[in-house]
Amino acid sequence: MSKRIWSMALMLAAVVAPLYGQFVVVKDGKPQVTLFAAAEHREAAKVAMQQLTNYVAKSTGTELLSADVSGARQIRLAVQGDMDRDAFTFTFPAEDVMVITGGSGNGLEYAAYEFLERYLGIRWLFPGEIGEYIPTMAEVVIPRQEVAQSPSFLSRTFSGTFGEDSGVFRKTPAWMRKMRASSIRVQFHHNLWRLFPGELGVEHPEYFPMRNGERFVPKPEDQVSWQPCFTAPGSADAAAERIRDFWTKNPARDSYSLGVNDGVGFCTCETCQAVNGDRNNFAGYAHVTPSFIQFANRLAERLRGDFPERKFGFLAYVGILEPPEDMAVDPALVPFMTFDRMMWLDPEKEKGGKELTIRWKEKVPNLGWYDYIYGRFYSVPRIYFHHAADYLRWGHEHGVRHYYAEYYPAGDWHEGPKFYLTMKLCWNLGLDVDALLDEWYVCAVGAEAAPLLKDYYASLERFWTTAVPKTNWFRSGKQYLPFKSSDYLEALDPAEISRFEQLLDKMASLSTHPERAQFIRQSFLNWKEKVAAPIARRQMLRQLETTEFKPLQAVDYNARDVKVSSWQRDYSRGSFGWDEAAGRGASGAVYIDTAGSQGTPMCYLHNVRIETPQKLKASVWFRAEGVDEGTGVKLEMRWQAPTSQGANARDPQWRAADSNTAVSAPEVKNGEWQQLTLYNITPSELPCRLVVLYTVTNTMRGRVYFDDLQIGTTP
Repeated sequence: MSKRIWSMALMLAAVVAPLYGQFVVVKDGKPQVTLFAAAEHREAAKVAMQQLTNYVAKSTGTELLSADVSGARQIRLAVQGDMDRDAFTFTFPAEDVMVITGGSGNGLEYAAYEFLERYLGIRWLFPGEIGEYIPTMAEVVIPRQEVAQSPSFLSRTFSGTFGEDSGVFRKTPAWMRKMRASSIRVQFHHNLWRLFPGELGVEHPEYFPMRNGERFVPKPEDQVSWQPCFTAPGSADAAAERIRDFWTKNPARDSYSLGVNDGVGFCTCETCQAVNGDRNNFAGYAHVTPSFIQFANRLAERLRGDFPERKFGFLAYVGILEPPEDMAVDPALVPFMTFDRMMWLDPEKEKGGKELTIRWKEKVPNLGWYDYIYGRFYSVPRIYFHHAADYLRWGHEHGVRHYYAEYYPAGDWHEGPKFYLTMKLCWNLGLDVDALLDEWYVCAVGAEAAPLLKDYYASLERFWTTAVPKTNWFRSGKQYLPFKSSDYLEALDPAEISRFEQLLDKMASLSTHPERAQFIRQSFLNWKEKVAAPIARRQMLRQLETTEFKPLQAVDYNARDVKVSSWQRDYSRGSFGWDEAAGRGASGAVYIDTAGSQGTPMCYLHNVRIETPQKLKASVWFRAEGVDEGTGVKLEMRWQAPTSQGANARDPQWRAADSNTAVSAPEVKNGEWQQLTLYNITPSELPCRLVVLYTVTNTMRGRVYFDDLQIGTTP
């Protein structure tokens, strides 16, 4: 007997041979027990009892009835206050009594799902009835073995799963309960705009940031791209009093979010700059963690006497990605580290991310991760099963106890078992990834068709974990991958798409669950159709690399009055200029000076009206001087409606993103002239405006000079 078969035999023996006898739930199609919850537990047990009744009936055809009093032959449900709210146990205090105990109504509900999965073999593969796998059983006889479970991650929360879309996605919230998703334990999301509402600026303008040497007081609708002044005298005390009032009115809330507003816009007053110093973090943003932690420490200390157990979550995000070097962090603070950990497929980013996690954990007792695992924004299902399991396990081993991710699943659920696997691992990191996947494939389409479905998803996993990381698209990711771009398609072999179709056609023909098999096959056909035009366009663009182009526009910047637009964020204090002798051959050049930009993008824009269909080429030379390591320089070709008022307009009327092209310098070298070149094809809607942009980002010091823009055309 092989080692693998022997191991499986032992596992089966452990399940089949009960340690203390058997507990009979259904026999000969008839219920043998009732459900009971005492009056004080009845409300908490309500959902659990409903789910047990519903799904036992679906499987066996018989309904478990509820009893009004405690008695023999019962499954009793109760809440035990000293357990974690999501934890549960199965115990058997008597031969004919099973007790399900949960830390709360949550724990009892999760216990019901464990009961149904463990003893009836039910699986919820994806949302909706079409995703339910429910074996037909004439009897349910279970071993009288005690079970105790609590989650690996205390928070298991995912955004974009609220059912507002079409397809099975509408039923995602109910499905996620069965996958034991939880609400976040510690509030952490963007919230400083609530803590510092703009009306405070009437009496206390000093609570708000300095921008371009002037105080910025936000309007009520301004919820992004600004942060309060963390060093303003009295600001932490004022914030503490607002939180005290909130907790007094909401005593059940055990945390408060200090999450920075989305975007950047940190204060640049002299005091903030003195506290923060003058450096960028690894993502190219100005490092402002010291002033934020100083503020948050004071706030937490002020509230500890009245609220000793409350927590303050915050986003380790943009300027607060890295912990402070020489400053303690109050133990009530809980950072949520934001990063797309698929990028840990890059060994350097993995090394940096792990080191950063360890540095934060050395500062705080409680740590959270914020991930980006999309989702619907990718046409090709983004699959990295084993990589995700590896980093989740590593995070847990190093103290991460809260996991939050932006997901936004596709309406047709084209990523198959990805979210199922993620949810299972968030509950129990000890589960075997391959065993979970194999089971999912068999339950989804049947044993004969399962190997074909496994081949399909395994091929997608190889694509994303071996081919995509070699692309410029992948290398350009900073905090998260550029999901609005489909440039990862350069790694996709069109022959693989044809092979996928053959696999899934055969899978559907062999499946014992034809409706589910066709659903999965259709999700493939959907994304196949989506990528057809971008792939064909990409092939055409590659052919342009050997095409001759005629000049359409040339800009040498030798004169100061060259017509060119510039753009930076409202709070950025970088500058644009012209130098008569800084260009190639000591000629003129325009420059971007990034001092004061906080590492955010700054760009030049050239506009060309296009009337007829044509193919285009753009190239520009650049030279960096004194910029930070990791600086990004990018050349783009975008399209606007000819009536647009430009990039700074409220509605710039950009055409579809799929018609844009971009190229970034693989490495920006100080003191050397480097050239960027790219190609594009006019969109179908003509006339339109071609916008050529060159952008500098991820540096807060130095200049980048640009010279000799060339735009060429061919029919």
